[in-house]
Amino acid sequence: MASVIYNNAKKLIGDGTINWTTGTYRIALVGTTYTPDVDAHIYLSSVTNEITGTGYLRKDTTNRAIVIDTANDRADYKADNITWTAISAGTIGGAVLYKLGTVDGDSPLLAYIDLTDTVTNGGDFTIKWDGQSSNGRIFSIA
Repeated sequence: MASVIYNNAKKLIGDGTINWTTGTYRIALVGTTYTPDVDAHIYLSSVTNEITGTGYLRKDTTNRAIVIDTANDRADYKADNITWTAISAGTIGGAVLYKLGTVDGDSPLLAYIDLTDTVTNGGDFTIKWDGQSSNGRIFSIA
């Protein structure tokens, strides 16, 4: 499955509801059987197959920034890498980025990021956005 930006997120970014530099944005990890539906999945409550287990909890993104990439004609939405320590929670297939609301049913989805399937075994798991050593691109708008 490829990484995607949910269609509702495109609207929310356009109308100013989503402001990447303010608010709380989190990552939920999902297993390999979650398939994002860019049209129908609007809130976190639509996401299925979130992993569960030791060492797993949803994590906040930090040091968010929007950087214009003139060479590639896009705006890159960036944040620091995220690490889960001593995680044992099944197989990770992807990450879901969402804006924190009051409950899952009002927390809008932004993007699904396809990850290399990773079996957790009690070690640390780090997402290195765009392969960067610190602050990398989670998604872009071209």
